[in-house]
Amino acid sequence: MKNWGPANLCTQEIYDELKTLQTGCVVEFNQHVQDGTKITYFPTDVVDGELTPPPASGHNPFRKVGEKTYYLPFDYNLVSQGRTGGYDYDPLGPSCWFTYGPGKGFTASHPFPAEAVARQIRQGWKRGVANVLLATAPDHTGRMRSEDVEQLRQLGRILRGAEPPQPKPVSLGCHATASSVWENKPEWGPDKAVDGNSETRWGAEMGTKQGWLELNLGQAKRFDSVRIEEGWGRIQRFEVQVKEGDQWRTILDGKTIGPYFIRQLTPVPAQYVRLNVLEARNVPTIWEFQLLDRSGMGK
Repeated sequence: MKNWGPANLCTQEIYDELKTLQTGCVVEFNQHVQDGTKITYFPTDVVDGELTPPPASGHNPFRKVGEKTYYLPFDYNLVSQGRTGGYDYDPLGPSCWFTYGPGKGFTASHPFPAEAVARQIRQGWKRGVANVLLATAPDHTGRMRSEDVEQLRQLGRILRGAEPPQPKPVSLGCHATASSVWENKPEWGPDKAVDGNSETRWGAEMGTKQGWLELNLGQAKRFDSVRIEEGWGRIQRFEVQVKEGDQWRTILDGKTIGPYFIRQLTPVPAQYVRLNVLEARNVPTIWEFQLLDRSGMGK
């Protein structure tokens, strides 16, 4: 159960009353957006972090409160929708808990890419969550939109392993450099954007709203697709370029990227490739910048 409690009752009184009414019920007090290392309200039967997964070290369900140790599993609450002006703390981008359809003066929401939602779910499982909740809902007409239904169907296929495998990126593990790095710390270095791990990322320096990520493939390699995973939906204008002699040539440009961006291109061979962020509303951060050769399956 999740709710805001009566102002005249403390957490213990609410918990005891609920357990009196139904002994076997599970009581969950909202711990707010955090990684579960903090217990804001107690007693509770479950710890949650809303949109935040447990830390990389994993969730510790055995927690000592006072003189006793309690078993407190983690409940991970994801949302399926994004919306302009939504919550900025969701790594998939500005998000919302409900579906907003056109009309009624609402800015319509959009389903996040199923691949990105699946990545967050798998990350939660890996870090020891006991339960994953995905917030999705009909819009104000009472209907599930066709795009939301398709998102859930595709998500099911991905989690069951029914989707065809992606080719191995020709850029995997290549040498990468960047315009800047968050606090010059190696854990946010450019190599994290080409390691094939969606839990690591490159982050530019604090306060920057532009920057670039450059890949050296070692030799000219053919690719026909670009795949980018961006954190927090910050980028507003970008371009992908290849180096020809001493000049950079733009082969792709656009505005937003988001959590799962993929575009097919006219096949091009190149050794040096650059993601150039021209405008962002906050510090650019990239989980993965991948170059794919779909015709050759990355070989």
